[in-house]
Amino acid sequence: MEPKDYTVVKIEGEYAYLRADGDGEGDDLFIALALLPPGVDAGTRLHYEIDDWWDRVAKPLSQREMHRSGPLTCRKKYFVYTGNTNYGVQNFEYDSYTGDYFACVYRGKKPNFPNYPMFVIDGGIAAREESLVGYENGERGLVLTLKDTGLRENGISGIEFGCGSTGLHSFGDGNFYVSKSFRYEEKGQATNVCLFRLLTDSKWNFEEIL
Repeated sequence: MEPKDYTVVKIEGEYAYLRADGDGEGDDLFIALALLPPGVDAGTRLHYEIDDWWDRVAKPLSQREMHRSGPLTCRKKYFVYTGNTNYGVQNFEYDSYTGDYFACVYRGKKPNFPNYPMFVIDGGIAAREESLVGYENGERGLVLTLKDTGLRENGISGIEFGCGSTGLHSFGDGNFYVSKSFRYEEKGQATNVCLFRLLTDSKWNFEEIL
């Protein structure tokens, strides 16, 4: 799809409404802020290419094949060194308030790592091509940088906040909806979705808003 000129007509939370030039009566384009340049606000003018990638790969979700469904290849692959987790990143959320990316995981178990349940990827630092830790034969890749959250051990920074691996949503104003999951009866799983405020004073953390 060819690039077009757009105007950001409004922003709601983590999403923006874009209107193409000369399309006053048409439908506005609804797009995540994470896909737009930093600092975008209502009234911003953009010369932007809306890729048709989603139209080409979208299909109904199959609960039986949800981990085996998707595109055959990716455009780029990024790495971030967290030490140890269980099953990798469970929830990944962009936050326009900080400009960073929050990665929630199941806490790792290896004693030589801090095993934080949450990591913050610094959105202000571009990925660098470098050798990948733990890979043989000097394999290289695009490596992202963890944000300094005030809590750091063995060169790894994170947040000691155990919720969010089953759901995290940023409102873009310092507030988040966070899933607080729990076991229900014998085999069931349930959650309470609660409002939290991000704290960034010394050691980053979250405070529940009652």
